[in-house]
Amino acid sequence: MLRHELGELIEIARHNDRLFEKSMRLLTQVIEARTINEMASVIDDSIRGDFGLDAASLIIFDQGSEATAPEGALVRVTRSDAEAQLGALLEGQRAVCGQFRMDQRAFLFPQRDTPIASVALVPLRHGDLMGLFAIGSQQTGYFDESMWSLFLSYLSDTLSRLLPPLMARHSQLAPVADRVAESH
Repeated sequence: MLRHELGELIEIARHNDRLFEKSMRLLTQVIEARTINEMASVIDDSIRGDFGLDAASLIIFDQGSEATAPEGALVRVTRSDAEAQLGALLEGQRAVCGQFRMDQRAFLFPQRDTPIASVALVPLRHGDLMGLFAIGSQQTGYFDESMWSLFLSYLSDTLSRLLPPLMARHSQLAPVADRVAESH
């Protein structure tokens, strides 16, 4: 019996070590991202490639009056649209894991060919709530708050600190891009 428990503990330690290595690789790439789109792409590639999960979304609350079309894993929505779809899920400080309603999963992971069954949703806060990070699995009940909480908290804290300068840079570049497009 003791040998069996020791074997389980060793396997848990190995799993945590692999998770830590993947997390370090992801965060290094996220830190090197120069734009929000690049950050979302890196996150999507890592979550689906390294972690073997089915979907990732970086949802940013845009100041515009309406949502724009998703750009890969980057989803820009107004905060009021997010509140209408997700309600109380936006109020927490920690990750929420589980089987969300179908309309909520569709909001978090637009343009999906295959449905997502289980979600881990993390608020991105820098003072105020500025967005969400969502990970999805096609496997029902995949996300368990105790298993993912440390990883998700760490990722949320890092993204929350890296996003404000990228968002500021994006808002400064957007009017310039609009003026260039209008002049042609």
